[in-house]
Amino acid sequence: MRGRALLLVGVGLLLVLIAASIASAVTTPGGISSYYAAVIQAPTRTAIFVYPAISGPKPPGVSGATYFDRIAIGTLIGLEINPQYQTQDTNSGSPLFINTATGQPGTTNTPIVAVGRPTIHAVVYWLEKKSMISPVYYAEDRFRYYFKKRIDGSTIISQSKTALSYDHFVIYTVTDSAGNTYYVFYGFSFKGSSAATQLLKYWVGTGQLSSRTSSYEVWKWVDTNRNFRVDPPGVDTYTQIASG
Repeated sequence: MRGRALLLVGVGLLLVLIAASIASAVTTPGGISSYYAAVIQAPTRTAIFVYPAISGPKPPGVSGATYFDRIAIGTLIGLEINPQYQTQDTNSGSPLFINTATGQPGTTNTPIVAVGRPTIHAVVYWLEKKSMISPVYYAEDRFRYYFKKRIDGSTIISQSKTALSYDHFVIYTVTDSAGNTYYVFYGFSFKGSSAATQLLKYWVGTGQLSSRTSSYEVWKWVDTNRNFRVDPPGVDTYTQIASG
């Protein structure tokens, strides 16, 4: 009986800690639509674009990115009205001041744009695996990738690791207790990451960004014309799976 009681206490404490982590996240007013004012219209050098580094110090479990993983963020940088900071997820100095052991930025009240899944991007790793404040998180097993809801751990979508002509991706935003607002874009592969940034560019160009008020959206991209590259909506097929 005593052992069972201790187990129940332990489980209760774990649930409290998880709830506290989720509670420390602040919903970004305007959701994804806030990207326009916070990042595209940001005054010079007030936002930070963070590339996943190919090598360098990262938290345990976060590996180096490939060249292909680094391409997608360029689509977002090209939308900027004013020059912004560009750095890597290994930069412990200005402007990011990242803790390379955890992936946590040392900034305050700063818009931060990250492109890449948590297995290659230290900032996304911190949001999803350490602070656990992201509305959606990445998981995988031997055969499949998953996007899961933070609130209850339920699966939003899963995908075979052998997929070639399609991918799923997520776009989400969250604000931490230091006032930093994160805008995160990534797919299960680099193709999904490129599709995520292509979709954001499409929303800006067609005036649809203002209607994207959810904290997260999950989409499926299909290489419709089978040209082995990621093309924008209207050329390739983009289908919304979920939002919240």
